Amino acid sequence: MSMISARIERLPFARFHKHLLLMGGLGYMFDAMDAAVLAFILPVLRTAWNLSSVQIGVLGSSTYIGFLFGALFAGTLGDLIGRRAVMMSALALYCIASIVSAAVDTWPSFFAARVVAGMGTGAESAIIAPYLAEFVARRYRGSFTGALAGFFSFGFVAAALLGYFIVPAYDNGWRIVLVITAVPVVMLLWWRKSLPESPRWLESRGREKEAEAVLDRIEAGFARAGHVLPQPVVEATAPAGTTGTLLANFAALLAGRQTRCSRRWTKPSSRRSGTSCSRSWPTTATAAKLRGSIPIFPARIRPADASALRRAPGPRPFSTAARPISAARWTICATSSPTTR
Repeated sequence: MSMISARIERLPFARFHKHLLLMGGLGYMFDAMDAAVLAFILPVLRTAWNLSSVQIGVLGSSTYIGFLFGALFAGTLGDLIGRRAVMMSALALYCIASIVSAAVDTWPSFFAARVVAGMGTGAESAIIAPYLAEFVARRYRGSFTGALAGFFSFGFVAAALLGYFIVPAYDNGWRIVLVITAVPVVMLLWWRKSLPESPRWLESRGREKEAEAVLDRIEAGFARAGHVLPQPVVEATAPAGTTGTLLANFAALLAGRQTRCSRRWTKPSSRRSGTSCSRSWPTTATAAKLRGSIPIFPARIRPADASALRRAPGPRPFSTAARPISAARWTICATSSPTTR
């Protein structure tokens, strides 16, 4: 862990992070609203433009086609030009394309505009959570990103309300709805102008001075709010893989140390750690020990071992209504610290 990361890790969850959550959440809300409102617009377009079922299906998939390409390249572009630049550009692209889609009069033009708008929403949705999470200490990161994703539900509800009250109320109600979903994004863009670039990204690009300047401003805000920050603690971590290009990112993904469930033949006495699938016959004593030490997911075991598990003391992490098998091996999947099995 670098000094930049250590300074971020010592920050408590405060007003600064709540502002990040609101700005990111509103972006997610408009992304969800834009995707969901299409379901209320298509029936009107089918009648107005005399569209076939195939054409309606193509229009219905237009946003998600754009989502695919926008989300696919957002990560690599975020590594190359910065998270903030991708976020702002994607949101502006969505806003412009959505307004254009409200002004067209033919379905091919509408399809093209919706694909471009989908690229903007896909890129923004893919980059906003990693970007904002880089400002949050890891002890808060899970709840932060979970709350961020919760804003999607507000967008779906808003789309349903617009589709119910606005679309059938006016001859061009569908155009009004598309404008309503796009115009507030202009205000969101103006609000997000105050967001700095991610210090972690600046550090990864060798721009330590800029990263330190960003953190100085953030920490000054905490000081004004009366927060007393502890001294940063730099922890030893494994070096990160090389990233920055599309090929380098995929290479790092394939070579990264990720938890995998591998199928290997092992002996009951072997020392294992992490998440794995091991196939072996444990002794009755080993099975009883496992039941009290690590969570074991339902597996088919011998009747004799099932009886031993029922008699053993300790918590019951899984049902012991085991099913006997005829094969001379059994399978367990466990997540634990290094344990002798």
